[in-house]
Amino acid sequence: MTRILIACLALAILPLPAAAQDSAARRAELSARLYELALEDRDPLLAIAAARIRGELFGQRIAREPERDAPPMAALAPGAGAASRMADPMAEAAPGEGTAPAPQAGQGDAPSAKAGEGAMTGASPAPADEAATQDAAPAGPVSAEDMLDTALALAPGDPLIAGLVEDQRAMRTKGVVSGQVYSISRIRAGGRDTYRPLEYEGNSYAEVYVEGQSGVDLNLMVYDSAGRVVCTDTDISAIAYCGWRPATQEVFSVVILNRGATVTSYTLITN
Repeated sequence: MTRILIACLALAILPLPAAAQDSAARRAELSARLYELALEDRDPLLAIAAARIRGELFGQRIAREPERDAPPMAALAPGAGAASRMADPMAEAAPGEGTAPAPQAGQGDAPSAKAGEGAMTGASPAPADEAATQDAAPAGPVSAEDMLDTALALAPGDPLIAGLVEDQRAMRTKGVVSGQVYSISRIRAGGRDTYRPLEYEGNSYAEVYVEGQSGVDLNLMVYDSAGRVVCTDTDISAIAYCGWRPATQEVFSVVILNRGATVTSYTLITN
């Protein structure tokens, strides 16, 4: 009952302009969490609420190629040694080994499978299929339309749910598409993707959001120009978020590590 009330409240207030003041990264994370609950509880109202939050969140897709399997950032910093490696929880870990440490910053839970497909961004390949899928085109994030389709699948023939879905689709067609720019990539099992340099303004809140496939474990770390860790999200989940406030204008590096045993697609949002 509590979750139904939450869903109804979300449906009621999220179209208001105030909701747009939330960052795209936070909205993406919230919609992923609600969608996970919808799938776990087979609750169509939660799926509709997730779709309403996500809306036209993902706007223009941009090309952004990471450095594949670059050395740990601590090893690249001037004078890096044992002390700096100890400060980097990713520096010593072999690809695909061990469990992720508790998050130091940010948060994220692994979204469950989309009804009928089994993934947030498409089904994860079995290990035997990894070689064949390594170079395949990366799958995009779950869209609001996907979530609405899931709501219908969870309540076939329910006129109330069908009406709510129809209302949501009608509202979306009247709006202007102005979503956040994003990029999509693939990362091998145990792989490390590095994005640099990413410049952020001083005294402005900086955010990074990563959304992978269901069942994978993606770790996220942000480093400053000196190679120091400024933010991490290393819990065992398919989504990760980092937020921090640079003191001055500076370039940063974003590192994504796949702790899972299969290749996966992921979506990256930066502000």
